Amino acid sequence: RLQVPYTLRDVSVRDNDATPEERQRRVIERLVAPGFAPARAEWINRRTQELGMQAMQGEYEARREGRPPPSGDLEATTLRAELGEQDYERFLTAQGRSTSVNITGVLASSPAERAGLQPGDEIVSYDGKRVFDIGELNELTLGGTSGESVVVDVRRNGQNLQIVLPPVRDERSRELLREFGRLNGADVREHLFRAGPPHGAGEH
Repeated sequence: RLQVPYTLRDVSVRDNDATPEERQRRVIERLVAPGFAPARAEWINRRTQELGMQAMQGEYEARREGRPPPSGDLEATTLRAELGEQDYERFLTAQGRSTSVNITGVLASSPAERAGLQPGDEIVSYDGKRVFDIGELNELTLGGTSGESVVVDVRRNGQNLQIVLPPVRDERSRELLREFGRLNGADVREHLFRAGPPHGAGEH
């Protein structure tokens, strides 16, 4: 049986013993904290419930009919379009979710290092498109046009700057993807190319 989901994905331990009404109130409070007006927070809460139900219904019907489940995150695509980038970032902040891609390692002598990308940088947009997580960055990197430079907006020590990645061909694009292997704890090299860890991987 389908059940109405709670809207915030990361529910704290102290919410486990709360009543449904208390949980909903806390959801609203978490949305108000980053700057949403109470009425707007209530609308977002209702909308995420609706989208959650639609996603669950889609998965249920796919299983019943023996076909693959719908691809993509309905909440991410629909709510992001409805809220706009700035408010969607607030929404993610309210949930304690990522709003940028953290660089934890850059391969020596790689195109990204030569362009100036450094460990600790936070990528906030790629080729003019806002990115909130590693999945979005992967899609943009894979879908880029070879032979063209790409402007990456980066936050470094609280300062915003732009880094221009040099033109790359297909193999060079793969090299860039390989070095994004330790972003937000996701190993893109292993996932995409079954490549081994780079020199220094796993060091702390």
